[in-house]
Amino acid sequence: MSSCVICCDTFNRSNRKLVSCLHCEFEACCACCQTYMVNESSSRCMNPNKHADGSLVCGKEWPRKFLVENFSKKFLTVVWKETLEKIGFDREKALLPATQGYVEQQIVKEGIKRKIHEVELLMIELGERRHNLLRELHNGGDFRTGIERRFIRACPVEECRGYLSTAWKCGLCEKWTCPECHIVKTEGTDHVCKADDLATAKLLDEDTKPCPKCSEGIFKIEGCDQMWCTQCHTAFSWRTGFIENKVHNPHFYEWQRRINNGVAPRVEGDVVCGRELDHLSVNNIRTYLTRIIGIPLKLENESNQLQRKISNVVQSCLHLQHVHLGTYTVDNVKDNLYLRVDFLRNRITEEQFKVLVQRANKKNDKNKEIGGVLRLFLQTVTDIIYRIQEALRITRVQTNKAGGELILKEIENMIKEVDVIMSYCNECLEDTARTYGSKALRLELFSNDRGGDRRVLF
Repeated sequence: MSSCVICCDTFNRSNRKLVSCLHCEFEACCACCQTYMVNESSSRCMNPNKHADGSLVCGKEWPRKFLVENFSKKFLTVVWKETLEKIGFDREKALLPATQGYVEQQIVKEGIKRKIHEVELLMIELGERRHNLLRELHNGGDFRTGIERRFIRACPVEECRGYLSTAWKCGLCEKWTCPECHIVKTEGTDHVCKADDLATAKLLDEDTKPCPKCSEGIFKIEGCDQMWCTQCHTAFSWRTGFIENKVHNPHFYEWQRRINNGVAPRVEGDVVCGRELDHLSVNNIRTYLTRIIGIPLKLENESNQLQRKISNVVQSCLHLQHVHLGTYTVDNVKDNLYLRVDFLRNRITEEQFKVLVQRANKKNDKNKEIGGVLRLFLQTVTDIIYRIQEALRITRVQTNKAGGELILKEIENMIKEVDVIMSYCNECLEDTARTYGSKALRLELFSNDRGGDRRVLF
């Protein structure tokens, strides 16, 4: 193919460079792909072909590494960065109603702390008051574990970023809104609803309900009782308004496929078949080699070296799992609560909010990729150690203190597989570092060399 199927222009080496999807090999020019990505706010394949059932042939997300390899640095650092900032801002904005309760509690706590400071200056006269305020501060409850605050819609005051409570009062600007016509009440005057405002409010109330988490208005035409909020990704009952944990709404599964390249991911941190690595594995292998299987005296030194290598592998992996892995175990979607709090309290501007959210999400994506590589290494090494145990068990049953030389050779070959998977994982870590422009992590075993410009995990 010498021309783009979208714009029909001839491929070249600059703005019309050929871009081939890594999932379906659909080809289009770089300019068309960039336009599609910006318009759709997504780095998905633009293959328009569909299956017989109407679903897209591809439509899968392109990873950041693919974008770096196929698009210009100017596009990624300017145009696409601005697009990601907008996407991140819209997502965080949908969570602002759920954050307002935290902000209100923070404001209350700050006020209490100021009062405590005043009380401490007058400790003798106001000792009892200081004690009561301290008790109020420390026993006031936690936002995450306490009773959830309910908000019904965004505050209609133009300069306010808050949300209305069930009493139709905004906790930030402290202004009241009429529940009948949805107009802000003027202080010091008797509010009278206008007929047009009442009609508009009634029309909206009949067919829409607020999401119980983010208060986004949800419009229902037909279908089952369960609704799915596309803003904060929450399922709830249309009839009761309660959040539901078991999700069967089709919009939920569409969202899962969209963010996970067409498949639902496994839960992070699970262990295949319940197998976990521990020091008991080393003890079992040592017992098989020294007590059960007959190792010739001339191979005793080689057997001891293999045991030390296996012990080193297991110890290093346990260190990786319990010390380093937690740093790179992150949520699929970054929770930027502290940024939303600063935005609601007008500590940062909207532009600063966008930039900081994009930066935090980028770091979250990088840690997620690194965590995936580390889990791959741990799971593969775990399988290798269990295969060694199984090989020793079978040798004990079948040969009964025979074939020691053969089993040592087999174990040595299995240990070499650790070097192979470690080399592959280091290549992946270097690719991730190049993709995100950061310093590379590196896995090292059986080596005391800690030099170089990379951060070593072992």
